[in-house]
Amino acid sequence: MIWAGNFVVAQGLATHVSPVMLAFLRWSIAALAILPFGARALWRQRRLLRQHLGYLVLTAFIGVTLFNTFIYVAGETSSATSMSLIAVSASLFIIFLSWAVSGERPTARKLTGAALGACGVVLLLTHGQPTRLRELQFAPGDLWMLGAAVLWALYATLVRHKPDGIGQLTFLSCNIWLGVLMLSPAALWEAAHGASPELTSTVVGGVLYVGIAASVFAYLLWNKAIHLIGPSNAGVVYYSVPLFSAAEAFVLLGEPLTLDQVFSGFLIIGGVLWASGLRRR
Repeated sequence: MIWAGNFVVAQGLATHVSPVMLAFLRWSIAALAILPFGARALWRQRRLLRQHLGYLVLTAFIGVTLFNTFIYVAGETSSATSMSLIAVSASLFIIFLSWAVSGERPTARKLTGAALGACGVVLLLTHGQPTRLRELQFAPGDLWMLGAAVLWALYATLVRHKPDGIGQLTFLSCNIWLGVLMLSPAALWEAAHGASPELTSTVVGGVLYVGIAASVFAYLLWNKAIHLIGPSNAGVVYYSVPLFSAAEAFVLLGEPLTLDQVFSGFLIIGGVLWASGLRRR
């Protein structure tokens, strides 16, 4: 639900803030927001963090430094529809990477559920007319978005192998601060060359949203989900992002809810539930 608005922010701020600067501002705010809660945990587990510094640098570079920067670059030339369609491909990448790296073989049930969810997303984004896919114009941003989907799948797979003893809050705090450090050189270079953002209410509101809600809270929930149900099951739930986007537009913006959107919602939710097996622990 929290991530549903990220693509809107990416496209809406594309003409106001450069991609690298937007990513830097987002994660700088996240770093400050999480500091009061994560500083003590970071200090308490500093020896364990030093032992696994290579792993932490890699996850921070993929999940913080690169992933969202790719999305914001994509937002400059790619439409919201194309970005959403390509983003859900991360679910399939997660399933197959989990198989290749962790030996978590995709079951027929999981693949069927993923296919149902994909059909629901296509129907949702094409307003019940899948033939509209042929009318989509592919832009350079679409390749950046595809790269972001692959990066997200890699991050989800790596999170599954988080070293024992490192808590969720400690892991996220370390990732955010390392990611900001690795973003800093590019952001400083842009600032030195006049790429300062326009400080309008839209920009400030958008940056605060992605910095606090979409970075701290959503990442904590995502990492916890991967720990509980594994990356491939969590990846299937990622199909619901476009569904929540439509629901939020209906509630917050008053956009009409159509029959094809309702049917798409049933397909997406049904696919997610079927893939996860409806099992009780």
